[in-house]
Amino acid sequence: MEAYAAYKPELALKYVENILDRHSKDGLAFQRYGRVKQDGLGDDILSGNSLAVVGLYHSIFGINPLYNRLYLNPHIADKLAGTQLIYNFRGEKLKIGLDKGQYAISTKQFKITAKRDFGFYGKGDELSYFNAKEDRYSLKAKPEKGKTLSLEIITWDNIIRCWNQSSTSEPGKVIYTLNKLKPDFQYYIYVDGKRVKIMKSNHEGVCVFKLTSGKSIQKIALL
Repeated sequence: MEAYAAYKPELALKYVENILDRHSKDGLAFQRYGRVKQDGLGDDILSGNSLAVVGLYHSIFGINPLYNRLYLNPHIADKLAGTQLIYNFRGEKLKIGLDKGQYAISTKQFKITAKRDFGFYGKGDELSYFNAKEDRYSLKAKPEKGKTLSLEIITWDNIIRCWNQSSTSEPGKVIYTLNKLKPDFQYYIYVDGKRVKIMKSNHEGVCVFKLTSGKSIQKIALL
């Protein structure tokens, strides 16, 4: 299923549908299926059929809980576009939205939206974004206590790091920490196309700065 999901999600989904259809007719899973009628045979009710559902979540929905984040890497077939899931992750209920080329993870306080795979972790008043499958955070955001924050990742590569920020709360400060930058390098920070700060990363490639978030959407870029 993992191989098909990456190649053609519709084929992987068809496999899941076939298994679920067979299960609805046979009830419990069987040891094997007959070649002619594809009916359940044998006395052993323990089977690997449940792995089809595991594959649905892991390979099609792309939900991968890891030690320091939830990694989201969907391969969505057309008929699943617009799927929304509630997923329990370390005591937090995450709302996951899956559309064609637009993925989102949110809690009551935080939300990250991106057009490609990413990692999410929110704890306390701190939100972490992991670019693609990287296991070290690329961005951390810490708004004032209790304030909400939504981030929409627009571009994230070695040259441009660009995202939209917004909040449903009243305006407040957000402390941003960007990781994996060029060490001891001068960066320019733009808000809605206007340069507002000049920062220098430290010798570990980390840059920390403050911005104000509000209910209007602001486009932030680090160049």
